[in-house]
Amino acid sequence: SQRDSRWGSDRMGGGGLLMTYGCTVSCLASLLSYLGYDTDPGKLNKKDIYWSKTNLVDWNKVAYVSGKHFVKRTSPYNNWDVWTRINVYKTPVLVEVLADPIGIKGGRHWVLFIGSQKAMDPWTGTITPTSKWSPTGYAIYQK
Repeated sequence: SQRDSRWGSDRMGGGGLLMTYGCTVSCLASLLSYLGYDTDPGKLNKKDIYWSKTNLVDWNKVAYVSGKHFVKRTSPYNNWDVWTRINVYKTPVLVEVLADPIGIKGGRHWVLFIGSQKAMDPWTGTITPTSKWSPTGYAIYQK
């Protein structure tokens, strides 16, 4: 969870706290860990992964830090592409969703779709049904 006591109080690039703004970093850390990269949200946050003085992740910097290649947020959401990446390529997908289910009306949030119609929600650190979320975009791992 982005609110884990081990890193939730850590400051991000723009000064925001991981517990408040760290959904993207938490999802990225989970995905990178799945791919074999030794990290967690606290470790990844300490890397230079942000646009200058913001809490926004610079996807190119994540690729440099991890040795993996990511594409930037893709919009609109493409269910077929996400399904293919999860079920054929066996790789979880970061999905940008409306944040209404976590109480932030009209806001955005990132979750990690992991397969079998399940998502990892970094706000709670729990597995939820993908049907809970309204996707707006996504970001993919690309070899």
